[in-house]
Amino acid sequence: MDAHTGTEKTPLNFKQAAAVCIFHGGSVCLGLRASSGCSFSGYWAPFGGVIEEGENPMLAAVRELKEETKISLEVSDLQYMQEIQNDNGCRYILYAYHSPELLLPTLNFEHLESGYFRIDSIKQSPSPVCPQVANAILSYEARRWKP
Repeated sequence: MDAHTGTEKTPLNFKQAAAVCIFHGGSVCLGLRASSGCSFSGYWAPFGGVIEEGENPMLAAVRELKEETKISLEVSDLQYMQEIQNDNGCRYILYAYHSPELLLPTLNFEHLESGYFRIDSIKQSPSPVCPQVANAILSYEARRWKP
């Protein structure tokens, strides 16, 4: 299998992907997925994509984040959040990155824009945050702050 270059559209038939939610100061940075047939099209969702054959999910998450945003991280920067499934049956492994600074992504073609959402009101956002993603973020935050 050839290496993913970041210029292809994500096929709808892939079955495993990895993505990163960027957390900063009570907010989470998500990207508005283009309506081009990509997974989570039209929703605000984490930056991520296909896990290549034989690729470690955390390496895929780091690679996809860089391809989609130009943000470079190390695998050791990531924390496991949980797995969710999109409407096409693809399993997304979600990771969290807690940034000490406000990061402004430089987006590729897969996202129309990026934005920060307050975690405490992510489900009430007027913008369409992917419901599975919103639930995963809230669940992760609840576990993180549980005494």
